[in-house]
Amino acid sequence: MTTVSSTCWRGALLILLSPSIGNNNQLSDSIGQCFDLFFGACIEVFGDRNRLIDNFVTNEEGGDIPLLSLLIRGNYNLVRRNRIMSNGNRGFPAVSINGIAVTGTKNDLRHNTALENRPFDLIDTNGDCAHNTWKFNTFLTANPQCIQ
Repeated sequence: MTTVSSTCWRGALLILLSPSIGNNNQLSDSIGQCFDLFFGACIEVFGDRNRLIDNFVTNEEGGDIPLLSLLIRGNYNLVRRNRIMSNGNRGFPAVSINGIAVTGTKNDLRHNTALENRPFDLIDTNGDCAHNTWKFNTFLTANPQCIQ
């Protein structure tokens, strides 16, 4: 298990890159400022049973494709008390920078704050709230609307 704590970075952080090496890790108490991304996400989690706790992520501007602040592709991950603020799109009104998106299943997302993201603060691509747990999160926009 790898633990990364109390770090600060600029640019993209692709962590937990594959199921074989990306399982059972922790990223906590860290700050990420992502800017001018032309691909995927600021933080992208591919593995399973990882913990992302008490992190702050902000995105600024972007390329010509939709971007994400935090993308959870794996399963059984714990995402707690993170703050995702996308203060971007300055000069790029057509660019979307989403907050937290989940494509995996059995993930537990609680007490996160995601604001000022376009078009959505929180996204579950499974299309329902049966595949992941969304509880006590602070946000304005979500897809699907059953996210809490």
